Amino acid sequence: MVRTYRNALEANRLEMHWKKLCEQEQRSQKRNRELLKDFERVAQQALVFDSRTQRLKAAKVFGVQCKFADFYSFVNCLSKYFHNKDKASSTR
Repeated sequence: MVRTYRNALEANRLEMHWKKLCEQEQRSQKRNRELLKDFERVAQQALVFDSRTQRLKAAKVFGVQCKFADFYSFVNCLSKYFHNKDKASSTR
């Protein structure tokens, strides 16, 4: 009888520990999904910033002289510069 009682206590303790581990695993999986979403968002922002940086570097290297009020007018000016440059190189 004592042995059965001890076994029941041990089984109860193990079951409680198992439930705790399952809950902890679910919280960890949820946190990992959130971290993955954050990482993907940061990676997308890095791509945007990289493309902007490349355009600014190109403007600096090729000596584009544009006066612009905002980023979009700068991009417009830069695209015109490269379009004109392509025309000039294709006529040579």
